[in-house]
Amino acid sequence: MTREQALNYMRSNGWSEEQINTVTEAFTCEDAISRQAAIRIAEQGQIQGFEWQFKQLVVLPSVSTEKTGRWIYSGYYECSECGKTTYNDTYNYCPNCGARMAESEDKE
Repeated sequence: MTREQALNYMRSNGWSEEQINTVTEAFTCEDAISRQAAIRIAEQGQIQGFEWQFKQLVVLPSVSTEKTGRWIYSGYYECSECGKTTYNDTYNYCPNCGARMAESEDKE
């Protein structure tokens, strides 16, 4: 159920705006992480191990303060946010800093 569907449901069932605001404030999470980023870490953690996986999850940025970067190609791909490199630009998120990746710069 989306947020809008939940709000519509509450309104159609006679909830007051005050009740709705109280509930939505209680369930607003300011420290949520990206599901996709957590799944990516879990998948890589099968190879890297539990300790690596834990460290990656702990430093994963909150989606409320999510950064957006892009892959910069120069023989390898570099994150525009943290400068760390990878040989693969298929990640939707930087494996190091968790920045959501926009389109890559054109390969030269």
